[in-house]
Amino acid sequence: TDIWLYSVATGKLLPLAGPDKPYGRVFNDGFYGRIVFSPDGTKLAFVADDGVDPRPPEEVRNDVPVVRPDQGEGYTGYGPAQLYMAYLDPKPERCAAGRVQRLIRDDVWYGDPQWTPDGRTLVVHGNRSNERESVRYSINRNFDLYAIDISTGKQRQLTSGVGPEVSPRFSPDGKSLACLSVPRRGSHRDVFNLAIVTDLEKDKPAFRVLFDHHKAKGEPPHDAPAFPLPADCWDGESH
Repeated sequence: TDIWLYSVATGKLLPLAGPDKPYGRVFNDGFYGRIVFSPDGTKLAFVADDGVDPRPPEEVRNDVPVVRPDQGEGYTGYGPAQLYMAYLDPKPERCAAGRVQRLIRDDVWYGDPQWTPDGRTLVVHGNRSNERESVRYSINRNFDLYAIDISTGKQRQLTSGVGPEVSPRFSPDGKSLACLSVPRRGSHRDVFNLAIVTDLEKDKPAFRVLFDHHKAKGEPPHDAPAFPLPADCWDGESH
């Protein structure tokens, strides 16, 4: 899977990058994969692996498949989900991006990038635990939200729950984040709570679950939210 851009004005279809692209397969699922323009439209953030083939040459020649016992759901042979940023060429010819930059270099699985309204930061969910390669189970493992400065690559952890905090979505003013949260690790898919993260500039931002469906007694005020949260889930700053 790769990214292509289509010009509505000219009908021209261009690949994001040329044959020397610094990434491999682009993630296109609802958990890791998200392709999102920066607020000013000049950059594109996406998630892909590094494209490095772990097989020696003789295995490549004999088409030996890469199958790791801790991977499933179509991720056979994928490397870790890494965050990339493409600088789009205002006058593209061979490809749409003038440069593609890898923002993170580690073996952590990241997903669902979200830009701050000022375009300076990307927030992703990432799994830094020892279970991070276990894609088959990782939806309900210990994911947290991380803010990544696009100019320096510096990361800052925003949440620290026992279970997953995923699907970050900024309020229009950039002062709050909505996300999905589960207060435990467990089965592949669990009931999500809707949570709000505020005081984002502090070392330890404030975290508030609006209603805990895991401890519900009586009729909840709203149904458990679906995954993923819509990109435009905020209605103004307070709803």
